Amino acid sequence: VNVIATMLESFSDLSVFGTVSDRFVQDPYADFHALQAESYTGTLISDTIGGGTINAERAFLTGYSYPQPRYRRDTESFVRYFLEQGYETEGGHPGYAWFYSREKINERLGFETYHFLDGYYENLLTDENSLDGHPNDETFFAERAESWEARDPSKPCFSFSVSYQGHSPYADDTLVWGETYIPHDGISDAAYYTVNNYLGSVASTGKQLAAYVDSFRDDPEPVVLVFFGDHKPTLGAGNSFYEELGVNVQEGTAEGLYHLYTTPYLIWANDAAKAVLGQDFTGTGPTISPCYLMSVLFDCCGWDGPSWMQLQRQTIRVMKESHLLAGVIIHADWLTFNPYLRQLIHCLLHALHTKCKVTQPTGLRAVHTLRRIFLCEKLQLCVFVNTQIQLPIFTLWTVVFSDNREAQLVHIEIL
Repeated sequence: VNVIATMLESFSDLSVFGTVSDRFVQDPYADFHALQAESYTGTLISDTIGGGTINAERAFLTGYSYPQPRYRRDTESFVRYFLEQGYETEGGHPGYAWFYSREKINERLGFETYHFLDGYYENLLTDENSLDGHPNDETFFAERAESWEARDPSKPCFSFSVSYQGHSPYADDTLVWGETYIPHDGISDAAYYTVNNYLGSVASTGKQLAAYVDSFRDDPEPVVLVFFGDHKPTLGAGNSFYEELGVNVQEGTAEGLYHLYTTPYLIWANDAAKAVLGQDFTGTGPTISPCYLMSVLFDCCGWDGPSWMQLQRQTIRVMKESHLLAGVIIHADWLTFNPYLRQLIHCLLHALHTKCKVTQPTGLRAVHTLRRIFLCEKLQLCVFVNTQIQLPIFTLWTVVFSDNREAQLVHIEIL
């Protein structure tokens, strides 16, 4: 089964906010919502806004949460796992090869071929399709479809690409896309132009997604498509234009964090893939960090995946969102020492003690760090996992902060 994933630059669904969607004079998300209706779809909680694209990108490709390793040599990743299963591994991004060291690091992750603006997408530029020197989504997705047709048909394909069109900044003094989605009433001039230009880009991307998906519908080859947004856009200084639209984006509140850091994902399969895998690929998926998205994809396909992914499945039962020093939201009733948590701890012990592919310089680096977990607006849990002692004793230092800033240190030893 072929897997083709695309990360969409700054793509988010602002229609989930009633104060935004109630203002629509036309729906910029019509095509995207139509795709959601026939897909398995859910929500990601990113750890950045308006930038830091690489965080979600490499989290998806490796399963590692921020901070990422430096990737100075070949490393284990889900890309390499596909490669070891006999897949062709390729992709494209109409940005510069040097940015985020993608050219070098993508090769170290296991990509055999990867195209960038330099020497490839720049050759596709015209006066009509250029957005600040980068091809728009119409040209980008057309090239991705042509790349699929030109692949080696003797091998299945894993493809991962990153779009550019939605990149900020958005013009604040003219309607670049020539369309109004939010009327001017009640918002500043800058908010009117900025928000409508962002929504114009979103509407264009949705149209291109629909055409791209249609190109695979009747393909006899089984194909699973994945689309997700890397982060929300910055809209105004201090994201003030969200506030003008009535959206709470105050990071000091759980609601504000959720509003500011969520993006959609969807997993779609053509009829050939559904027949091979015996899955219908519809329904609502979990709210997760980008590092878990590949695991969710494998679950949809009914695949076990590598050992690192199997460890993730234990982790996700306890902590569905995982970021270093970021909003990590878990259900309060999971705070107790339940069987899932016990099972997770034993898996971590095994991973720390083993000599297999999961090593400290990669995924388990995050296990050693301080984490802040928001149980609710008034209660936080900070955890430091101490593995610098002799196994098999596993030590967790847990600090619980209440709304009055009282702290309690809890020490747990698991033999």
